[in-house]
Amino acid sequence: MVASNGTTTKSKHGVIVLGKTRFAHDEVAAFDQQHAKVVHLGNAPRAEVIAKVKELAKEGGWDCVTKFGGPAGTVNEELFGPLAGQLKFVGYVGAGFDSIDVDWLTSIGAYFSNAPTGVADPVATTAAMFVLMCTRNAVSADLEIKRGGWRNGFDYALDTRGLVVGILGMGTIGKLTRDKLQAFGMKILYHNRHRLPVEEEKGAEYVSFEDLLTRSQCIVLHSSLNKDNYHKFSDKEFGMMKKGAYIVNVSRGPVIDEEALVRALQSGQIARAGLDVFENEPHPHPWLLTCDRVALYPHQAGATHVGIYGKEMEVVDNLASFTATGKPRDAQNSPVGVAA
Repeated sequence: MVASNGTTTKSKHGVIVLGKTRFAHDEVAAFDQQHAKVVHLGNAPRAEVIAKVKELAKEGGWDCVTKFGGPAGTVNEELFGPLAGQLKFVGYVGAGFDSIDVDWLTSIGAYFSNAPTGVADPVATTAAMFVLMCTRNAVSADLEIKRGGWRNGFDYALDTRGLVVGILGMGTIGKLTRDKLQAFGMKILYHNRHRLPVEEEKGAEYVSFEDLLTRSQCIVLHSSLNKDNYHKFSDKEFGMMKKGAYIVNVSRGPVIDEEALVRALQSGQIARAGLDVFENEPHPHPWLLTCDRVALYPHQAGATHVGIYGKEMEVVDNLASFTATGKPRDAQNSPVGVAA
């Protein structure tokens, strides 16, 4: 903060920094000059972080946490319980909530903010890429020629023109994926918990989950991971899809029952798949590694310079808005005891 006399004054806040940035190094290093006290725990393992938090809790005044990844794992009572009563803000570099116990943070009066838009466009681009790879039979064609073959067992794929694509989760990333796929002439269906306002649909058709399964020739998953979406796609759901349909997952691995997906691919019920995420990362199902009808990515759908820097800056900006106003810009909860 800049005082009226032009000098820079530090905020009263104490900031714990978990993980390491890839690009926003200078902005995070500046925390040391901006706040009363800052501790950088980097990529310390979970047990070490737990021990350090106990020490800091005795000192007092540590009310902010920024998490830029790292091996410390889920933000929950086990990790930060000693700071209950002090902790008021947690900013996370990811878009999802599955590694954050938001209910616990809410119960202790702490805000949680995520990074909802930083990697949205590259993730949507990767989703569109996987759809195109499925329609053009890209993986098997590439491997065929690298093995010295030429059109052996060539399989004619579905055309992009008029291809019916179902999107599960029409949030920021889902909308961007819709826009990219419509440019190729695809018809978009979508399912959300709630229908979008008509003006936001841009030609996409809202359908029930069952209709999404039965009508789509390709399904793209952009849903969050929660208790309702765990194994959202298993034997029953794959069995309801069109014979020879495609599936793309750029959301979270456990949304798909991987064993069931393998069975569906082996039977031909699912013809092709594009997967950026897996149920047991970093270990995809071994059979998937042998299948030339599946395109695989190592959970890198959003890995562009602009995207990663963007989501890191969302954490920086949310911390700044919290310390300036008492509420982060991208607050995802309403903490107990905090006025709206």
